[in-house]
Amino acid sequence: MLAAFIGIVLSLVLIISAKVTQFDKDKSFYPLILICIASFYIVSAVMVGHSVVREIGIACIFVIVAFYGAFKSLFVVGFAIALHGVYDVLHFLKFTETVAPTWWAPFCATVDFIVGAWVMYLSKKQALWVTPHAT
Repeated sequence: MLAAFIGIVLSLVLIISAKVTQFDKDKSFYPLILICIASFYIVSAVMVGHSVVREIGIACIFVIVAFYGAFKSLFVVGFAIALHGVYDVLHFLKFTETVAPTWWAPFCATVDFIVGAWVMYLSKKQALWVTPHAT
């Protein structure tokens, strides 16, 4: 499927770009990615004019997890990104009111699974997450 292939390519571009630019050294980088990912369904819901409240509610959960993970655990952020991939699949299979184009779920789920797995790997492999300074 072309959408999933493009998701793979975009995931690799994101991961490699983050490494090359060293943006991933900033503890806010991957939580911000999660926040952006969570916002896309809100945009789609507004565009089609329904399910806005549901999408805002679900996005708020991911935003809260992103904030928590920014200060506590990179693994939590990676897990939440991958969990958003599960939401993409459920959105595609279970919701009768689709707010996104049909290609969106396989594309976004692929990105979420790959980037989420990468972030979880980083959390175990490297000491990227610095505990906030104790005073």
